[in-house]
Order: sequence, then C-alpha cells, then structure tokens
Amino acid sequence: MFRLSAFARIGGFAALLALATIAQAHHSFSATFRADAKITVQGTVTRFSFKNPHILIYFDVTNEDGSVTKWVSEGAAATNMRRRGWSRDSLNPGDVIRITGDSTHDGSPMVSMEGAEIIDPDSGNVVATLGNERPTGYDASTVASIPKLLPDGRPNLTGTWPSNPPGYRGPPRPPPTPFNEAGQAKLEAFTVEHDPQVFCDAPGLIRQVAMTPHPFRITQLDDRVVFDYEEYGGHREVMLVDGPPPEDVRSLLGNSVARYEGDALIIESRNLLSGLGSTQGHFFSDQATVVETYRRIDDLENGSALQLDVVITDPVYLAEPFLWPKTKVYAASHEMIGQDCQEPLRVRTVVNPVMSVFLTSDAPGIGEESVDLAQADAHCAAAAETVGQGDKGWRAYLSDTGAARDRIGGGPWYTAKGELIARSDDELHSDRNNWSPGRIVDQRGHFVGSPSAGLLYCFASGEAQ
Repeated sequence: MFRLSAFARIGGFAALLALATIAQAHHSFSATFRADAKITVQGTVTRFSFKNPHILIYFDVTNEDGSVTKWVSEGAAATNMRRRGWSRDSLNPGDVIRITGDSTHDGSPMVSMEGAEIIDPDSGNVVATLGNERPTGYDASTVASIPKLLPDGRPNLTGTWPSNPPGYRGPPRPPPTPFNEAGQAKLEAFTVEHDPQVFCDAPGLIRQVAMTPHPFRITQLDDRVVFDYEEYGGHREVMLVDGPPPEDVRSLLGNSVARYEGDALIIESRNLLSGLGSTQGHFFSDQATVVETYRRIDDLENGSALQLDVVITDPVYLAEPFLWPKTKVYAASHEMIGQDCQEPLRVRTVVNPVMSVFLTSDAPGIGEESVDLAQADAHCAAAAETVGQGDKGWRAYLSDTGAARDRIGGGPWYTAKGELIARSDDELHSDRNNWSPGRIVDQRGHFVGSPSAGLLYCFASGEAQ
C-alpha cells in the first residue's frame, strides 16, 4: 500500500487548476456534419459568439412535447463572415432564428449554418436574412502605405497583414506538396474526424504559420519579433539570435530564431512535434525544419504588401523541400478577432500520440488514507487504453517524495493535446512547468478540475507494466 500525499502535489501547481470551458478549432466541417442530411431548425437565440475559429449560435428549440433542447449552429470563421456582412451585433439573445444546414454524424443537436433568417415570433415572417455569400477579397478601402524601413534601417514589417485585396495578382498557388511514398501513405490514411483541431488542440507551427489564410500581426522589438495569429489565436515570440535554433525537446511550435538579412526577416525553426499541417491531411514528421522569409513588395496600386515564403524540409515525408508562398496586404485598421472554440459533442477516441501525462477521474481509493499502488497504476493504464495509449508503462503519481518521482520517468511530458508540460523532472517540480488553468486535461483532452477526491495524475514512465 502507498500513502497518499496531498493529492499528488507537483511544484505547487495544484492550486492553480480550475475548470475551463471546452473549446473548437478551424477544421473541415465534414468532421462533424454530414452533407447528405439537410435540416432546418428554429429556436430562440441564447448566445452569439462572433469569434474564430467558427462563429457559434446557441439557441433553444422547443419540441412538440413542450420540452426544450439546447442547440448549437456553427458557421465559417468570423474573419470570413465579417467580409460577408456579419458582425458581433448581427444577433442578440431573444432573437428567433431559423437555420438551414447539415446535421451531425451522430445526431447530436448541432447544425452547420448554410442559411440563417431572423423570424418575427408573432407573425412567423422573415425579418432579415443574414448573408452567407462567399467573400471576394479583403476590403481594399483599408489598404494603406507605410514606410518600407524602420528608423534603424530594418525592413518595416510591423502591423497587421490580413490578406489579398480584390484583384491583387500575387504569387500563384503553391504546387502539389512533394510527398514521398511514406508521406503519400499518410495523406491517404488521413481521416477528417480525427483532425485534432476539431477538438480545439493548438496547431503545430506549419499549420499556424504556413498554411493559414487568415490575418496575422507582427511587432518588431529590439531583441525579438512577436507574432499574433487570428486563426487559432496563436501567440509567438522569436528571439533575434545569431546561429541556428538550439537543440531542445520537441514541441508544437518548436524552437525558432530570427535574423535580419538586408531587406528580409528570416526565421529558422526545428524541434517540432509531428502533426497535421492542414485540414486536407498534409502530415509532417518531427524531423521537419522550417525557414520563413518576410519581405516588403509594395506597388502603386495596392500599397504596402508583404511576401512570406515558407520552405518546409522533411526527410521523412517529403521528396524535396516544399515552398509555400503567400502575399499579405497591410491594413491600417484591423480588429483581430478572438477565439471561442467548441468541441463536437461526440466522444474523442484519438489523441496526440506523444501523450505522457493526464488527470483521470473516478480513480479507485483516492481520498482514503492509503491507496493500492498497483490498482492505481492499472487504472491509469486502462484510462489511457481508451484512446489507444495504454502501453506506455503508466504510473500513478501519489506523492512528491523522491521514491514517487523516480517511478514516473524523467520526461518530457505532454498532454493529450500535445502541449509540453515539462521537459524534465526538475522542471516538473518547479514553477517553470506549464501546468496552468486551461492545460489540465484528462486522457481524452477534456479539461478537468483541480486534484480532489476521485482524481489521479498518471504519467507514462516508458517502462513495461
């Protein structure tokens, strides 16, 4: 038997844990909805979220027996919907709305938004039809010109860069990704319902930087360059350093260093986790490296413009380096849209394969004076097995003593969402770990509360059970 110590304290982080709202990232609608089953649903709006990665309409539907079912309708990204005439004021609680779209694969009360009408509750007449036309390009009226150089002579990249204006003739679309045989096999095996961004996982660097079509903001400082991305809500700070990125454990964004060369900003990145680069199944390995080059390419007609060339090299899945070019136009005023991600209601069965720590519920004996250690270990392994991760030598963490620390391995440790929690045992048991509200998840990547009766930390030791 093993004595329980303070519900598995680790470096004081337990006090920081809190319940968090489950959140849905930019992804293919076919992961949740079926295009062959159109439905029309009418109800009363309770909340409208005009945020990325998709706008969300929450509404109550009164059934024939008088009961009420809470529904959610999911539309395109707020960035695109704004270009279609939508705003955060398009809907208000109490509005009666009629939505036509696709139903879910599992019959859960969600509907995609292909058409939306505001209805007069008394007459039943249509009061307004909310636009859903395809956007044609960024509003050219917001395009402006800024100096090409900063006062110190560096290229001026600071500002928000949304997208091409109507009629802009930038670089052609990139050619097909030059996958080798292994990369092509990964592409063909891709199943859209397992896209991790469907479940609000943060994207890797390639998906966030290279393959997003949405705006980003650059801030140039003396020692670093800061990037904020509208899609996925990413934030990234890259230090200005001579030499290549340092060796480190792998993470979603990896390790990046920046330098200026003439009129260009160049960023090199490595130490990436393997993962999807797009909604189409472009998969890249943990051996991939990325080089980003940013240059100003202004012209008289379109004002200040930015050319971004992203070169991806991956010896595992690519036959040759792959160039992904994109052009962005400067916007004098652009409101970056926030995030409100909503997971589908179905059960998640696939998580990031690097998962090595989670907090499980309904653990046997937790909260009692003592716990059967073998039973707790088995409970961790059984929970991990529900997402295909049961063979990693799972160990229950029941104390912060040296003996308990030795049995969980030496790290690094990642959540089911692929987020790096700690690189080493020392980092795990210090205030440098990444445990914080919003990162404490169970084996399915769902957010859970702080350690208490019935909750148990599980770590993958890498040893056979």
